[in-house]
Amino acid sequence: MVESGDMQKPVSPMYRTMRILESVCTFFFAGSLIILTLYLLGNAQEFLEETQRFLLGLLGWTSLLSALSGLYYMVTLILWMVSRRRFLPVRFVYAATTILVCAGILIAVTFIGAVFSPV
Repeated sequence: MVESGDMQKPVSPMYRTMRILESVCTFFFAGSLIILTLYLLGNAQEFLEETQRFLLGLLGWTSLLSALSGLYYMVTLILWMVSRRRFLPVRFVYAATTILVCAGILIAVTFIGAVFSPV
């Protein structure tokens, strides 16, 4: 509890940047998982071909943005951990998982788009 006369320790700009990147990464990762679920459900329920192509394109973009923001978040996290000499394993594993899962989704979307594209 902070008394009225005490000053709080200022938050560093790198920490703020890291937290914002974590939120952006979480937003795009959740969006990718939601769109992947919609695509899989739509595949089972036989959505129109245009809808499935739209979902694949949207999934490709969100997974690309999620992987890039996850990579940027991981670099910022590593720099913050080195400067503060603290290790945050949960956040590090989250960033690595986000990058790997979204890169896998992006590869799968690219493969599916190449296989089923009209010639």
